Amino acid sequence: MASPGHRRWRCVHEQCRRKTFTEALPSIPPRSRLTSRLRTSVGEAVADRGRTVMQAARDFEVSWPVANTAFTAAAALPKDTRPVTHLGIDETRRGRAKFRLVEAPGGGEIWEVVADRWHVGLVDLVGGAGLLGQVEGRTAASVSAWIGAQARQWRAGVQVVAIGMCTVFKAAVRDSLPHVSTWWPQILAAITTGVTNAASEGINRAIKTDAVHLYANAL
Repeated sequence: MASPGHRRWRCVHEQCRRKTFTEALPSIPPRSRLTSRLRTSVGEAVADRGRTVMQAARDFEVSWPVANTAFTAAAALPKDTRPVTHLGIDETRRGRAKFRLVEAPGGGEIWEVVADRWHVGLVDLVGGAGLLGQVEGRTAASVSAWIGAQARQWRAGVQVVAIGMCTVFKAAVRDSLPHVSTWWPQILAAITTGVTNAASEGINRAIKTDAVHLYANAL
């Protein structure tokens, strides 16, 4: 339940350095308007019960940022990326790009991208791990950087990569996973294994739904 607010107390002792303070309960930390039990329930609804952040925010009548923070605290994220054999890569558009004017190296001003409108999700297609990572920007460099940051053993374990219809993904796979064949061998792999990029599309749709709701509220 939401906290009605903390009462403020004043210490009359002359040597007290704090002078004033608010009361705190084990379930309601200082400067918090929500009980810890509510935050835990919101986070577990997303992490363990399959709700999106937006759904949990609506169900518990809290804001999207509060629900997202609760989910982040509740999610037991592994230190290392879970090994996968079938990797899915696809982009999602989260809204309008944001720019700012900065000083150009040769003088004058140029527009610099502050927030790219595209995100790329990397997904475990058959192992059940779901979303493995997400990078900002639909570029081969950003995708290659994420893949390159994984352990050598992880990269070697990837056998099949299903990508969206974007040439930058093909370039990223060629540069970062050179042992994975491209183009027709991938199509043949899809035909013979039945593995598609549908899981990436589904997870990206959930991400886009939450992102659109968040940015709409921020306007």
